[in-house]
Amino acid sequence: MTAQSPIWWAGPICGLGNRIMALAAVRACAGETPVRFIWSNDESCPGDYEDVFIATDLFAPAEAAPDDASVIQTGWEPYEIFEIFREELGLDFSRATFSARLIAALDGLVFHEAHIGAATDWRVAQGEAPLAGIHVRRTDRTAQHRQQFRDFLMRKSGLNRELPVLLTALYGLAPSPLLRAYENAHLTSALRGFCTARSKCAFAVFADDEFEAQNVESAIARSAPKALRRKGPDSEPLQHLQSLRRTSLSSAMIDLLCLSKCDAIAQSNRASTFSLVAALIGRTPILTAKSRYPFWLKLEEDLGAAPNTLPLTRPLARLAD
Repeated sequence: MTAQSPIWWAGPICGLGNRIMALAAVRACAGETPVRFIWSNDESCPGDYEDVFIATDLFAPAEAAPDDASVIQTGWEPYEIFEIFREELGLDFSRATFSARLIAALDGLVFHEAHIGAATDWRVAQGEAPLAGIHVRRTDRTAQHRQQFRDFLMRKSGLNRELPVLLTALYGLAPSPLLRAYENAHLTSALRGFCTARSKCAFAVFADDEFEAQNVESAIARSAPKALRRKGPDSEPLQHLQSLRRTSLSSAMIDLLCLSKCDAIAQSNRASTFSLVAALIGRTPILTAKSRYPFWLKLEEDLGAAPNTLPLTRPLARLAD
C-alpha cells in the first residue's frame, strides 16, 4: 500500500456517540494514511457525515468502495477496531499507544465551527453559576435492557454485563415508573452533591424524549430546589415516549458539545456513549456511577488516569481552526 492509497473501512455504526468513538479509533489506527468509509444515514443516526464533521483529504466518507478494494469490517467499539486494524494492517504499536492516540484523535475531530459557536454561546448565556449537564437516555435504553434480560431468561443469549446482575434484573423486570424513580433518585442525589458546596448552581437537561426530560426536571425541582433548570439549545418538538432520536443530527451534535461545556455531567444511564464522549471532549467530571463500558476502563488502565481528567491537547473553542 502506498502512502496515497486509502484504507477502506465499512464505516461507523449505531448512534452518534458510538460513531464518534469509532471514527476516532480508526483515525488513531490509520495515522497519516487516508481513510475512506461508508456513512449510513439510518434511524439510529439520521443525517450525513457532513452535517456534523468537516471532511478532509485524510478522512472522508465515500459513496462506495472500488470493486477491487479490501474493505475492513468492524463494529463500533474502539479496542475491537484496534485489534482488527492491527491484524489487517500489521500495526506494530501497543494497546497503550493506541489509547493515547485515541484521545488525541478525539481532540482532533473537526466539528463545524457553527456548532462549536452555538455551544459556546449557549454556555455563556447560562451565566457564571456552576452548571451540571444531565443526559437522559431512558426510553430506548430501558427497552434494550429488557430485551437483553428476556433473551437471557429464555436462554437465547448470555447475561449482558453492561450493568451489575441485580441492576440488570431490575431493568428487565421493573415497571417504567419504578425505573424512573430509581434513576431520578440517583440524578437528584448527584446534583445535590454538586450543589452542596456552591451558593448557586444550575442544571441543563438534554434528552430526546420530552416526557422524560420533564419527569427528571420535576424530580429535581422537588429534591434539589437550589438548581435552576436551563434548557438546551435548538430544541425541537418531540413525541412522547419515542424510541429513537427524532431531532436532527446537527441538533444532536450541538447538544453533545453543550454537554461537554458543562462543569459536570450526570447520566441517567451509565451505558451511554453520548455523555461519555461529551465528558472526554470537554474533560468534564462525571457525577454519577462510573462507566462500565470496556473502552472507558481500558483507557483508564492504559493511561493511568480517568480519560476525562487528562489535559486537553486542543481546546474545544479552537477545534475548527
